[in-house]
Amino acid sequence: MKLTLDNSLAKRDASHYIAMGVWLGWHTLYAGFFLAFPVLAFLHTRLLLIVLSAMSLSLLFPITRNIQPRFGYALGEWILRKASEYFKMRIVVEDEEALEKCGPAIFILEPHDILPLSIFAFNDCICRLKGQRMLGCITSACFLIPFMRQIYTWVNAVPVDRRNLDEILAQGFSPVLCPGGVQETVMLVRQQQEHVANSDIILFLLERKGFVKLALQHGRPLVPCFSFGLRQSFDFIGTSNSTIFAIGRAVGGLPLLFFGLFGLPFGPPKPCQYTNIIGKPLSIPRIEQPSQEDIDKHHALFIKALRALFEATKHEYGEPNISLRIV
Repeated sequence: MKLTLDNSLAKRDASHYIAMGVWLGWHTLYAGFFLAFPVLAFLHTRLLLIVLSAMSLSLLFPITRNIQPRFGYALGEWILRKASEYFKMRIVVEDEEALEKCGPAIFILEPHDILPLSIFAFNDCICRLKGQRMLGCITSACFLIPFMRQIYTWVNAVPVDRRNLDEILAQGFSPVLCPGGVQETVMLVRQQQEHVANSDIILFLLERKGFVKLALQHGRPLVPCFSFGLRQSFDFIGTSNSTIFAIGRAVGGLPLLFFGLFGLPFGPPKPCQYTNIIGKPLSIPRIEQPSQEDIDKHHALFIKALRALFEATKHEYGEPNISLRIV
């Protein structure tokens, strides 16, 4: 294990909170906007029209990566550098040489938690791994929201839909995925509702095999990764209603009330420390039409490697008393 980034001693100042607001303050802003919509419509019609026009222009401006303004990516890098200090980010790599030799790969990061924020640390301006050009892949819903879609593009995130994944793999990029997705948020809510011990980290992976099929079809190694510290980012209030769960899975985000910095509803995350552990790449053969047996075999090997990575690092970089459940 090698600690390749350690911001443990970074000191937070006003610039870090500004960066977090620019990056992740949109949830609070839009919540406030929709609550104030009737008032704006009644008292400030002209202001409302200006805001709606700006939102429309944001939706019309394409988020294609190669036509973004230069200042956008400069802003994105500034945000992410500040975020890595805000979260006192540590990155631990199990085998740098193996990652360099394996070439472009598919990085699988768990857990998802309320928001999979630690995925940002795989940006090339923070996590410099030889032989890898990484892109964080997040729910397509983030790219349907005015202004937020530009910010996420500028921090080098891309939609996680299959067509886009095929394109970036063909271009030699290494996508970073969190396959547990919103279902793991559902499980957090159920833990809260059922008063299950918070010491359990539950990953929804046994039924998620699409990433293995993707790796087989492209012949790309799979890299297991684990993030410690996400659970301290937000407090939340959820419901166990099955209809709301179904809606959340359909849109790529669970409707729940979460509280972040200063207790703000839908606010940026609270200051805490994230540690990303990057495991050894698992060699995957190229099979254009993999059988279910092929998929199951390599999926089981990945699950075994992820569990071993967690157990090997939780004492030093996580919490020794937490346990991992994969369902």
